[in-house]
Amino acid sequence: MIVETSVSEKETPKRLFVPSLTLLVFATGGSAAVLALFLPEIAKTFLGSSDQVAVALASQTGAVNSAAEVAVAFLISLLAVRFRHKSILLLGSMFLIIFSVGGFFAPDFITFQVFFVIEGAGSVVISILSLTLIGDILPFNKKAKAISWVMAGTAMASLVGMPILLLIANSVSWRYVFILFALPTSVTSLILGSVGIPSRPREQQSVIGKNSCAESFRLVLSNRSCTFCLIGSIVGNAAMVPLFVLAFYRQQFSLSLDLTVGIALANAALFVVGYVASGRLVNKFGAMPTAVICSLLSGIFIIVFFNMPFLSLALIFNFAHVIFKAFSIPAIMFVVVGQVQKSRGTLMSLESISANVGKAIGVVVGGLLLALFSYQALGIGFGAMTIALAAIYFFLVKQPKET
Repeated sequence: MIVETSVSEKETPKRLFVPSLTLLVFATGGSAAVLALFLPEIAKTFLGSSDQVAVALASQTGAVNSAAEVAVAFLISLLAVRFRHKSILLLGSMFLIIFSVGGFFAPDFITFQVFFVIEGAGSVVISILSLTLIGDILPFNKKAKAISWVMAGTAMASLVGMPILLLIANSVSWRYVFILFALPTSVTSLILGSVGIPSRPREQQSVIGKNSCAESFRLVLSNRSCTFCLIGSIVGNAAMVPLFVLAFYRQQFSLSLDLTVGIALANAALFVVGYVASGRLVNKFGAMPTAVICSLLSGIFIIVFFNMPFLSLALIFNFAHVIFKAFSIPAIMFVVVGQVQKSRGTLMSLESISANVGKAIGVVVGGLLLALFSYQALGIGFGAMTIALAAIYFFLVKQPKET
């Protein structure tokens, strides 16, 4: 049996609640930035070479990290029913601390990958339960803004983190990014989370019975709108534009690595702005219109962007795609969080699994489109996926109720 209180009984939590969740999400961005920036150095350190084969092998650390996220997301779908969300969330933050120390001291490549598995576990716990707690704790009119700030934390990790990581690596060594950046960030997020997150939701968490886990899964998977949210997550995340966009600039327009990194930082800055602004759009126009219209425009701009023959036009449509994509993501998460109030933890865990499945599909499909055809075909494919996401939400997903 699951007990809930009415919306009127929800109280506004401490002011540190949203900042603490944002910092926790920010702390999860360290691993992706390390892999993006230092793959050759990782290969040289652990494999003795930085040639293409060694770099390709080192890149599989990312696959190990993603696999851990999928496995832990399923585990969280079970644990979220039985344990306090705050306790699990802070455990995830402790995993990031272990990763930070272990990444610095790892003596060999296998050990290094083990710590990335631990990081994957921590990251997925934080990403799932931060949104779950927002859904459980905040009143309806405050959820959109909170979700937009938490989602912005992921983009801020790239925008702020990458220049700092490069500075540390150039000043000392790439290994010191774990101790001088990842560790302080993780420790601070743990302390702030301990203080700023309420010990229990204002809504009573589930009263546990023998079949609570099975009941939670049934509530999600028997709900037609939830099912299409999960399908939409697969389809939308399969549009893996970030994986190919920098290579597109370097190969189609012969840009240097420094210039492409500058474009990546500009994209990250636009994501931060778009994520933060999305909460205001949702409050003004509604979550569903924002999600659908912005996804539709994002998909159109993806197609146009990859088919532009001139750099200046490509940049314009690239930035247009980024800003509308950033508008759409918090709106979509707002819709998902509001679907099944009694099983938010389970639903967000399944959403995380669906997102990772979509990304895996997107890597394969994008690679095939590029290998068999061109970047232009890749753009059409990814744009079509994003437009399909808009159609799924418009026709098949229900607007969440005010809870």
